[in-house]
Order: sequence, then structure tokens, then C-alpha cells
Amino acid sequence: TTTGAAIGDWKFYDQPYKDAACTEKNTDAAFGPGSAENRNADPYFRANLEKGNDNAISGTSLRVYENTAYGSAANACQHVLIFKEFANGTFSAGNHTFKAKMMNQKYVTNNAASKQGMFAKVLDVGNGYNETVAKFLPIAAPDVAAEQTLSFVVPDMSGYSNGAILQVGFFAQSPTGASMGEVSSGAMWDDVTLDAESADEGGGDGGGDNGGGADTPAAPSVPVPVMPLGGLLGLIALVGWLGLRRRG
Repeated sequence: TTTGAAIGDWKFYDQPYKDAACTEKNTDAAFGPGSAENRNADPYFRANLEKGNDNAISGTSLRVYENTAYGSAANACQHVLIFKEFANGTFSAGNHTFKAKMMNQKYVTNNAASKQGMFAKVLDVGNGYNETVAKFLPIAAPDVAAEQTLSFVVPDMSGYSNGAILQVGFFAQSPTGASMGEVSSGAMWDDVTLDAESADEGGGDGGGDNGGGADTPAAPSVPVPVMPLGGLLGLIALVGWLGLRRRG
């Protein structure tokens, strides 16, 4: 895949923060969502595919990392999301499990202040794309590839006037203020699956950018289909993807 070509149906979202601790969002500088590009040559930013080399987990792996173009005094911390998106009606309320193999980058050292991991979001379309679920799981990237699991709950969506959107994927976060220079954050990902664990009656799931809320059961429905991503490029789109919006 050439530099700049789309990485399948993966999307990106840049969310810079005003402070190095990544607590105050700079909403005016947020960018996306848009099609994630394979940045496998200079300039490197956000994501690229590692294929057939010792940095890949197996075959072709997805590398998710920081966007150094967003490092500035005004954007003291950058938060990059690379994700798959499910349109309304293609996923269910209930308990779900998102799994992937993760491995540390071999030729880049992550700064101690950085975070990498998995996330899941549910957006209420008719309410300004309000994040009714925003669960983030920071993970210390292992030197040997290991499976990681994020469990989350999709709430009862019957009260959403224009339906909902589900996003699942990976994030890289690091302070990059002008006084700090570039701070590396990133990891390798492969063999990704998404499926339902169980379903029951109940509420929803919360959480923020630096952690997740407690899981609670939700109303049963048709489970999210399995989404095997071994090799990543061979992925067949299971649902229709929506266009650009304000939030990711």
C-alpha cells in the first residue's frame, strides 16, 4: 500500500488538549473524522501499515501513534484515534468484547507520559453526537505480542431520536507542547475481533479518555458481527460507513 492510501475503512480523529496532562480539550483544534491514511514514509503521523518486517506482529500490522503536527504551545497534548465505525442498526445494545493483539514499537521508545490502548464509543446522533459511552483502556505495550481485551456496554438506544453510531479502535496520547518537543506514543495492533458477550436488561456504560466506567447490562438484541482483522488489508466491510461529522 502506497503512502497516503486509505487503510481500508479505518478512520482517524485528532483531539488535541490544552494541557500536558490531557484533561482540557481544545475543541476548536479538533480535526476529523476522516479516512485513515497509510503514512509509511516521511512525514509519519497517526498510522501506517507494517508489512513483512520485524516490527509487524504477523504479516501486516497496524501501527497507531501520535500526530506530531499537532504539538504546539496551544496543543500541549495530542490524542489520536484510529477506529472502525458501525452505522445505526448494525449493532446491538448489550455487553460486548473488543479484542486485539498488541505489541510495543521496536524502533521507537514510548515516553513515560504517553498512553496507548483501546477504546469504544457510542454516539447519540440526534443529540449532537453526544458520547453516551466513551470507554478508554490504557495499556502498557508488551515487547512480545499479547491479546488485549476491552469489555464495554452499549445502552438501550430506543430513546435516541436519530439512532446511534458505534466506534471501536485504538488511541495514542502524548504531551507534545513546544517546550517539550516531540514525545513518542504508539503501538502495533493485529488480529482484531469484535463480538457480543451477553445481553440483559439494564443501563449503560460511561468513562472518559483516561479510563472507563463500570459495565452494566443492557437490553438484548442482535449481536455485533465478528470482525476478524488478521492481516488488516483483507478485511471485508460488514456495514456501511457514514461520512464526516464533528465528533470522533
